[in-house]
Amino acid sequence: MIRKFWIAASSAALLALSLPFAAQAASVTINVNGSAVSFDQQPIERGGRVYVPLRGVFERLGASVVYSRPNINATGNGHNVALTIGSRSATVDGNNVQLDSPPFLVGSRTLVPLRFVAQALGATVNYNGNTRVVDISGGSSVGANNGNNGNNGNTGNTGDTNGNTGAITLTNLNPNNGDVRSSNAPTLSGNFSDNVDANSVRILLDSRDITNSSSTYVGANSFQVTLPPITPGQHKVTVRGNSASGQAFSQSYSFRSGADTSKPFLSNIVINNVPATNGMQVPGSYTVSGSTTPNATVQILIASQNSLFGGLINLGANTNSQNAVADSAGHFTASVDSSAIGSPQQYVIGLRAFNNATKAASAPVQYTVHS
Repeated sequence: MIRKFWIAASSAALLALSLPFAAQAASVTINVNGSAVSFDQQPIERGGRVYVPLRGVFERLGASVVYSRPNINATGNGHNVALTIGSRSATVDGNNVQLDSPPFLVGSRTLVPLRFVAQALGATVNYNGNTRVVDISGGSSVGANNGNNGNNGNTGNTGDTNGNTGAITLTNLNPNNGDVRSSNAPTLSGNFSDNVDANSVRILLDSRDITNSSSTYVGANSFQVTLPPITPGQHKVTVRGNSASGQAFSQSYSFRSGADTSKPFLSNIVINNVPATNGMQVPGSYTVSGSTTPNATVQILIASQNSLFGGLINLGANTNSQNAVADSAGHFTASVDSSAIGSPQQYVIGLRAFNNATKAASAPVQYTVHS
């Protein structure tokens, strides 16, 4: 009996030692949209697949992660991915899928299959086995959240296209980027991806410094601001300062307050995570997403004609219509397939939002796109 116990204990000790060694031996570099991601638990490779710590990459892709062991949920870019530690079963946008290998634990860290989750969130993954470098592109990178920002010009770091700079990113934002709130006095809160120098942090609302407000709290790991009533509409929050090690950072995001659900609106329209513009090129099938009043119905039409909203809409052979329902934060997403109208080289995509109770409609928006 004693010998069996000694063997079992020795095996457990060897296993505990082997996991950190495996992580070190299989060191992999991860780049997200051109920027290297650092981890306290290094990514590892098993069976030709790369596994990464749960939050490290996915919040960089604009996904929010909710983890209640053993269940993992990542939501972002119009997609939802659910996994379970030790299970090969997962769901992507409500559809059941099977993994080749399940998520697992290394110490206190949860590692998930990088390619599967990144691609499920709409990103592109390329792995060079010779250099052991993974390049991920796409997603909605704002550190952890995408925003409509200006460049704050921190020295030594050019930032991303939204002007976000530095190693510190914002996580668990409430309201999140692009969220819609009916309240004119929402409470802002969020976490820092690493410890910061709390005394250096400045919080700006629409370029106005609100750091010294009596209702503002900033700690080494988080911040919270209870706002007084503010003007209804779109607002931009910028959080900047220095990390605990002294590196400057600046992160921005936006939200809409005081939304009147009786008067729907449309904003932040993106196609495959790219802001929608006239003349843009699109694939045969893609996703359209954006912001509107919470729980509104968004009508999405595609047609091989010059105008959808110049008069009565003729739902004929060359027009296709579908609806998407926004969530409680005002986010909506829908899949569009141009084959429904014969895959023309150029066509129009239009959107309108409706209040389901009053039937009031937003001003329509439309874009001419080509394949």
